Amino acid sequence: MTTPKTTNLGLNKVDRTSPETTTFNTKTLIDDNADLLDAKFGADASGHKHDGTAGNGPKLDSASLADGAVTDAVIGNRTISDTATPTGDTAKPATLFGWIANMVKQITGKANWRTPPAITLEAAKGHVDATSAHGSTSASTPGAIIQRDANGRAKVAAPSAADDIARKAEVDEVMNELSPVGKSGLNLMNGKQTISVKKPSILSNVRFRGRTLVNILGKGGNFETSSWLSNSANLELASDKFIYGSKSQKVITTATTGTAWSTNYIGKLDSTKNYIAICDVLNEDAETKAAVYVEIIGGQSKTGTHVPLGTTWGLSWVKISPNDLKNGTAINLHCFVQGTVKGRTAYFDGYRIYEISSAESAAIDSMNAEQIAVKYPYTEGIVNVDRVWIHRYGKDGATVEDHLYLTNMQAGASVDGSVFDEVYQDKDGRFRVNRQFGMMNLSGDLQWAMVFPVVNKDGYKVIPLELTNGQFTFGKAVLVDYFGRPLFHHVEPSSGTLPKESFFVNNSALRIAISNDDSGWSDSYTPSSDEIRAFFNGWTMWQKDSGDSRIPYTSGTKAWHGRSTGIEPVNVVPTTIEPESIYYQPYRLQYKLTATTDDSMNQEGTITLCAGSNLIELGTGIVVRERANPQVLDGRWFINDMLLPVSNLSFRLSHAIAAYRGRAIDKSWALSTFQHLHANGYYFMHSVYYDPTSVYTVTYLALDTYKLGIAPDIITAEHEPNLRGTVDTLVDVFPSVQTRLDALENEAASINQSQWITPTLLNGWMASTPPIQYRREGNKVRIRGRLKSGVVGQYVFKLPADLLPEAFTSTPAFQFNGNVWSPGVIDIGTNGAVVVSTINSATADVLFGEIVIDIKGA
Repeated sequence: MTTPKTTNLGLNKVDRTSPETTTFNTKTLIDDNADLLDAKFGADASGHKHDGTAGNGPKLDSASLADGAVTDAVIGNRTISDTATPTGDTAKPATLFGWIANMVKQITGKANWRTPPAITLEAAKGHVDATSAHGSTSASTPGAIIQRDANGRAKVAAPSAADDIARKAEVDEVMNELSPVGKSGLNLMNGKQTISVKKPSILSNVRFRGRTLVNILGKGGNFETSSWLSNSANLELASDKFIYGSKSQKVITTATTGTAWSTNYIGKLDSTKNYIAICDVLNEDAETKAAVYVEIIGGQSKTGTHVPLGTTWGLSWVKISPNDLKNGTAINLHCFVQGTVKGRTAYFDGYRIYEISSAESAAIDSMNAEQIAVKYPYTEGIVNVDRVWIHRYGKDGATVEDHLYLTNMQAGASVDGSVFDEVYQDKDGRFRVNRQFGMMNLSGDLQWAMVFPVVNKDGYKVIPLELTNGQFTFGKAVLVDYFGRPLFHHVEPSSGTLPKESFFVNNSALRIAISNDDSGWSDSYTPSSDEIRAFFNGWTMWQKDSGDSRIPYTSGTKAWHGRSTGIEPVNVVPTTIEPESIYYQPYRLQYKLTATTDDSMNQEGTITLCAGSNLIELGTGIVVRERANPQVLDGRWFINDMLLPVSNLSFRLSHAIAAYRGRAIDKSWALSTFQHLHANGYYFMHSVYYDPTSVYTVTYLALDTYKLGIAPDIITAEHEPNLRGTVDTLVDVFPSVQTRLDALENEAASINQSQWITPTLLNGWMASTPPIQYRREGNKVRIRGRLKSGVVGQYVFKLPADLLPEAFTSTPAFQFNGNVWSPGVIDIGTNGAVVVSTINSATADVLFGEIVIDIKGA
């Protein structure tokens, strides 16, 4: 019999299918049902489910549960995994919780979702909002995070790698290099100095004033001749110790007091002026005094600074003021030596006395010996700023890497410096002279005209002359005589009022008071125009009948002797110019022009400045590309060798810079440092390298700078401070450089095509083979050929007006008598006169060789 069941729990029910079955079985209906309910709803209720399956309860919905029926205890523990990555939005709670845990783990960055994060979101928010998190700063701090300041700016360190951050400073530097800015100025002084610049640049806008020194002693302080008087002293011309020329004056005390001096009388100085007397002194053993001493007769005598004992030359100097000269009637200059016993010795050389301004006189008190020597070097006659050189040396401090040579300028000034020539550099980089002063040699070839009769005075004559080719402004003029001594510039225009050894100049008029002792004209004799010309050409007239060339001419037989030694007297009025020597130079006049001129000048090179320090030296005495005359001896060619006088350069060599073949440096010439009278060294070359068809020139520093010029007190210049300026300068100058280069090349081409000119020979001179010829080559004139059978000392021919020489030139010549060659001398005057002045025989061939001289004003 089947027992019916309840639908959900399967409890036993009464079988009511028939009356027979409707019975109540306590076991089935009570006991079995109780056990079933106990199993279903026991302690763990595991047997009862509301899943709607057989034997379980129906599925529960939300309405089946009372509020709060589902508790953690009811639900029980659940386990989640934070390893699964979310794949959707729907899943069982454990899966969803696992996905959430996975996201939490990703957010915290920890190993699992349960580990606390390093920072909370709140802390992170505060960190984000903070202005100085992690030590960030707007300053340039290594290892720190960059933080902008209140203005939105931050700083970094200077970049070093190509991909580093560029700062405003670096950007500004680039922009500064490319932006137009003003030039930076600098000053150059005589001597060496260091110039520092930030960027490579070119020295430009170079400018300096002219300056004139006039040594009142002329050549008298060079001590090449013996003219000083002695007092308690033995005087000697020492050729073993000297600075200038080839001798100095040696003073040896002879008195037991140990005091002695040599004396030179110079007359009276202007008592309204300031002066300085200077001399180089070598004190051998005079313990007490070795110095200059200025004796002012009737005034206040002055003793110069003492040069101490030693083996090197020192400088003695003393100022002379108007107060010192007040009541003075005459001046004696002394070389003063004093010791404790007789026999004390000192050497003197380069004695000079200059007029100076009041400002200069005051400045001397704060100057040392070196500064005084630089500002007031030894000179003879009128010396202006010329032959200026600037060198920039390399890192070794000796190698010349850049140079600037400025010549042919003769930049002068009034003696007091108030009026001056000015050298400047134009926008194209060319140097020019704004000239206030002119200079001329008063030689006999000038266009002289007698405007008044010669005025005879006691012991001198006033020569009134009119220079038809001269225009002078009154005042600011200087005139020196044949010995380089200045004449007093008188202010009165009347020729008859001029005192002895003075002059007056205005417009084209020139009046000169010349002593009879110098001219050779007696008081009662009036010279002719030709005799006046002869005087200015270096000849002195004398009374031949007397047998004494020192006797001025009065009447009878006339004769003339030259001032230079070795010149034979002549009995006719000489027309040639005496060669310059220690005894003679033409009268020279420097005068104020009636109108300023703007003249070109010679220049070579430029100075570039390197970034950083630059060693620069300024000086004077440069000789640029002088034509050399190489001579051969024992298979080698020599320039400036004492054994081959014909090879000597024009000036004694102090320092050789370069030898050139054509326009290029010729390094096949070697330089010897052997010292001799004419040089501190000479060039020599093996004959295998010598090219007789080439022109060789030499650039060098002269030893006797006093013969060439003085340096300016100061040079002002500018340089470009940035790249833009340097490029602009180069761009501005390039067209001018190209133009000048084209002109030079055209000139060279023209020279190569030029024709030789055969002059008309004078005074019996005859052409030989090859004949005498000349031609212009740029700014020079070249003379070549042979001649014979003329009058020695008379014109051979004259160069035309456009080829007149810049300066008097004396050059070697050679004569061949059929067996041997013998030396001679050819003189070429500034008037263009070519003269064979010295030769053994007038009948034998005279070889000119190749003579090259500078053309005046070219």
